[in-house]
Amino acid sequence: MERKKEDPYAEAKLMHTALLEKGFDMGSRGQIKWQRDELHER
Repeated sequence: MERKKEDPYAEAKLMHTALLEKGFDMGSRGQIKWQRDELHER
């Protein structure tokens, strides 16, 4: 019996949702050392 392939969109959505839930290490160690105004200086 042949196994049904999942919808590629649904499979990609599951993978990306898992990545977002896990999060990424951006190297800040949870410390925000800048202020919002500094990011939006004109």
